[in-house]
Amino acid sequence: MPESKERPICRRKIEQMLAERRCKLEDLLELPRHKLSPGLRKQLRKMIVEAAPGGTNVRLGRRQRELIERLVALEGRDPSGIPTLRAVPARGGLKVWCRYCRSWHNHGPGAGHRVAHCADPLNPYYRSGYILVPYCEGQEGRT
Repeated sequence: MPESKERPICRRKIEQMLAERRCKLEDLLELPRHKLSPGLRKQLRKMIVEAAPGGTNVRLGRRQRELIERLVALEGRDPSGIPTLRAVPARGGLKVWCRYCRSWHNHGPGAGHRVAHCADPLNPYYRSGYILVPYCEGQEGRT
C-alpha cells in the first residue's frame, strides 16, 4: 500500500477543529461524513497513526509486532473474493488484527465469515466483512 502524501491544508484544518472543539484526534473521526470530507478523514487517520507509539493506536511489544507481521503476511481471499484473515485465540473467542484500523477486533468463537468491527466506512473490510481462519504457529507456509 503506497504511503499517502502529506496534506498540509488538511492538517491545518484538523488542528483548527481540534482547538475549536477541544477534543482528541479519535473524536474527530466519529463526526458524520457530511462534516468531515474524505481528504480530511484520510489525513486524520494518518495523524492518529503518527501520534501513536510504534505507529499504531495500541501499545505493542516486540513479540506482538512479530505476530502481527506474520498474520498480515498470511492474509488472502477466498474464491468469492472475501478477505481471509488469520485469527488468534482470545478470551473465549478469536481476535484478528485489522491493518486498516491498526487495532485488534474481538469476535466470538469459531471460524467463518464475520462483520468487520471497523468504524470507518472507507475501510475495505467494512462492506464485505472477512472470513476468520484460526492461526496456528508454524503455518506460515500454508494457505
